[in-house]
Amino acid sequence: MAYLLFNNSIVRENEVSLTPLLLEAPLILKHYVWYGFGGIPLLQENIVLIEQKLHALNREIPALFKNQREFLRLLKRTLNKNRYYRSGLFIIQLFLGENRDNFMVSCRPFTESGLPRNPQGLFLHVAKPKICSQLNNYTGSLGKEELWRQASATQTDMQNSKVMLLNEREAVSEGIGSNIFMVKENHVYTPALTTGCFADVLRPEVLRLSEKLKMKIIESDNLTPKYMQQMDEVFFVSEMLGVQWVLGFHERRYVHEFSDKIYKELNHFMQEKVQG
Repeated sequence: MAYLLFNNSIVRENEVSLTPLLLEAPLILKHYVWYGFGGIPLLQENIVLIEQKLHALNREIPALFKNQREFLRLLKRTLNKNRYYRSGLFIIQLFLGENRDNFMVSCRPFTESGLPRNPQGLFLHVAKPKICSQLNNYTGSLGKEELWRQASATQTDMQNSKVMLLNEREAVSEGIGSNIFMVKENHVYTPALTTGCFADVLRPEVLRLSEKLKMKIIESDNLTPKYMQQMDEVFFVSEMLGVQWVLGFHERRYVHEFSDKIYKELNHFMQEKVQG
């Protein structure tokens, strides 16, 4: 029987009825946090991001989240009760009701010990819905979730596919809940925040680690799909999906040399953060 954290208590999954929560909550906010290496390395950064999302809705973050030490203890206890010892995701759901707010944290285990990574390359195509560049990069997921659902539906059209979303200026913005990075020789290109891209907590770490690997960073707001034909490598990064490398876009084929290095560096960074 699975266990989850409901409000401030760890309970069995069958002890929580979602029906009254769904009826009372006009809005449900969902957030993913990766765990692994015996800890939750970016918990503090994710709490800040959740607080920013709630602030945009004139809502307060749950008191437990502010007590990071106690929150961490309960999250780890939830993992232990479920016997999840490797890595995986916490799925944080905040039910924002008219009279009161509730939250529920469930967990999903992975088989690998580090961040997830796709063993086979993905074929990239452009999603039809457009991202509005005026959306806030950190809280904009509130307005993007419907677009992500529409874009996600198009991924089933072909096996091992991945979509990238453009903004209203036809510039590359993001993947579904992930940031996109492109490599050409010793340059790493990524959409600038002015494109309206979602800013995952791993985005600044990828940029920092790329500089550590002697790469030049170029954040641009005019990376149109035609530039994809000139790149040597393309990959996506997020806590939810880890590192996903792209095999091809139309007739162009890519390598995955740099994304492999970033994957190793990210895992090393996460492990050190837990230990430190």
